[in-house]
Amino acid sequence: MYRFGGEEFVVIVGDCDYESTLRVAERLRSAVEALQVEFGGNALCVTASFGVCWVDRGRHDGFDHLFQKA
Repeated sequence: MYRFGGEEFVVIVGDCDYESTLRVAERLRSAVEALQVEFGGNALCVTASFGVCWVDRGRHDGFDHLFQKA
């Protein structure tokens, strides 16, 4: 995983089919949603959304193309 932009991260999951990749994204989304961030004496709720792109091993048109698909 690496930070792509201010609030954007890229996670590369290897050796997974599409359904497994969706489950990984949902586990990450749920974990973020379960966090409680304290700020100024208040509990803040945090959410996240995930785009998923799956390709066969070695068959893609570069990172920009994959990022747009996700």
